[in-house]
Amino acid sequence: MRTEECLSPDSRTVRTAHPTHPHFYKMKFFESQQVGEYDFDFSSYQRYLQEHRDLFPPDVYAFAIDTGNYDLRSHQSLHDAWLERFCISEPATGERSEIRAIQIEASFLGPYHDLKIHLVYSGVIEYSIMTPQDFAHPHLRQLATAIYGYTK
Repeated sequence: MRTEECLSPDSRTVRTAHPTHPHFYKMKFFESQQVGEYDFDFSSYQRYLQEHRDLFPPDVYAFAIDTGNYDLRSHQSLHDAWLERFCISEPATGERSEIRAIQIEASFLGPYHDLKIHLVYSGVIEYSIMTPQDFAHPHLRQLATAIYGYTK
């Protein structure tokens, strides 16, 4: 499968499946305006979702349109949630388990630590994982700084 690389508004490289692939989805970015200390105007994002509702599987649309998933005061928001579990698996079906698929599951402790949020991505076509260079063993770096005054 060929991939396209495009730049997001903040100049991050984003890889997407090539448009000729049957599961191609074009990524779109929205900028929201801050309205108060904890409020943002997501009306352009919501309008886009409503206008293109038929392009999304029903459960994906329901998740995306639910403002509680991105409202900074919401208990179900992923903002400030803590990642607890991240799993990539290849569930198999078929008589000899020959039909393989990629599935990614992520579990978070909610931002108010009062609930767990579980996300499951099935039918994944491609994924990439990168750890930022400055994240390598942060607890060891903090310990070395505390004991030896080490800084990078």
